[in-house]
Amino acid sequence: MREALTQVELAPYFEDQVRIQLDAIASFKKWMAFLVATGFLVALIALLFKNALQLASQILGIGGLFIGALATFPYREITPRRERIKTCDWYASVFRGFEKYSKQDQEYYRDKAIDYMQSHF
Repeated sequence: MREALTQVELAPYFEDQVRIQLDAIASFKKWMAFLVATGFLVALIALLFKNALQLASQILGIGGLFIGALATFPYREITPRRERIKTCDWYASVFRGFEKYSKQDQEYYRDKAIDYMQSHF
């Protein structure tokens, strides 16, 4: 299998992985912004209804739920994805210029890339 893969197949693969990781990070950031904005919006509505104390406390509790949802948000996945972006971008650049390497280096990079693919994806 390792010999069958060429730079033509590997460069687009790693370029796609970079795009996928960037899209995932953007999605995490959008959801986080949505949860924060919704929580603050609900809290603001609660302040508008401060005269109706019981209603305001219920609305404020709902706002707290949205902000509290951030505690379970998978923000820890962003850093490893950034590391994958760097690595995949490097591999993509290697395979875009693959022909300039010696046969021994080509085999080395191909084997390293396949090992990386098997261990990370």
